[in-house]
Amino acid sequence: MAAPVRLHYEVHGPEDADCILMVHGILSSRNHWKPNLPALTQSYRVVTLDLPAHGLSPAPLDPTFYEVDTIVGMVDDIRTELGISRWHIVGQSFGAGIALHYALAHPKAIKTVSITNANRALLPSLTPAGHADLSERIERLETLGAAQLRKEPVHPRFARYFPDEMRRLLSEDADQIDPFGFARLLGSAVPTLTTRDRLGEIKSPMLLVNGMRERRFQPIRDWIKNTHPQIRVVDLDGGHSINIENASGFDHALLSFLAASSSPPEAVRKILLSYERHAIDRTWTVPPYSFDRETIFNFIKLTYPGHSGGLSEIDHVPGFLTLSLIPELLRSSGAVTALQTIASRRTDPLDSIVISVTRFDAGTADNIIPETARLVASLRTLK
Repeated sequence: MAAPVRLHYEVHGPEDADCILMVHGILSSRNHWKPNLPALTQSYRVVTLDLPAHGLSPAPLDPTFYEVDTIVGMVDDIRTELGISRWHIVGQSFGAGIALHYALAHPKAIKTVSITNANRALLPSLTPAGHADLSERIERLETLGAAQLRKEPVHPRFARYFPDEMRRLLSEDADQIDPFGFARLLGSAVPTLTTRDRLGEIKSPMLLVNGMRERRFQPIRDWIKNTHPQIRVVDLDGGHSINIENASGFDHALLSFLAASSSPPEAVRKILLSYERHAIDRTWTVPPYSFDRETIFNFIKLTYPGHSGGLSEIDHVPGFLTLSLIPELLRSSGAVTALQTIASRRTDPLDSIVISVTRFDAGTADNIIPETARLVASLRTLK
């Protein structure tokens, strides 16, 4: 029995760190991420792969090997093989489409999704004219082979904003691509690559790092900003391959996003630790109130459901607390005031946090003083 066909991949960085999978675009290779590895591997384990017919990955004759669902399945095989339960995924151009499809197919395996400029993955489905153009492109590749491959507009030799070393390295990688395998990839994957109508189904935190010099992508960038406010957009000076053309800006944008998405910001973390500590202590005092543990901290519940959207200027911290309050505090509404002092008096003034009391429930009758009340407060931090 023949061994299953699989994608080539390489692992970089500390083995025990949080993991990032990085997926390149067409006519590139795992080396696409070489400029970013020094910064990313300081804190993360990074997996880079080669797409079908690219780099060291095979180019079999079977066209189903190149279908989006098959590629997504082989990507998840890598996760399983490495023993990773959940990871961050980053995709560039065509690779962004694979990243988005992976997030849709394996939501429980995803922590965050980050993409760069990706036209086909974010445009509407191909029109009949688009299908005809794609067929002609494939026919030229099948007829002219490697000579036509070097004429592809996305061949790295045309990347004028690349550093010389990266242009040379990726051009050499592109010249080694099997043109017939590449043609099969275009024919099998491109028609179904778009995720435009399904972006809202992805519940994990999302980032778009936009290369502003690529003019044709800017309408897509604006569409995302206007219709999907849950997706963070960072605009950088650079073009289609922003991770190469502005490597330091890309690294900073990605690392900042991952840090913010992976755990509550520092100011809020301090608050959560404070609640946990005082839930164990006998009392917690916020002048002028003393909160007795057994009556106030009946339970503290922290949940981490992931990023929530709907607000463009602030990020919800994925956590909430629930308190049971004694009637004296309820009648004076002192609890709300006391909670506000957490932000004003118990944290660093430079830490931008917001505590919002979003629910205050007590009793069911007009003529009975309730024994308990339920207060729900959310913790948020400015971007």
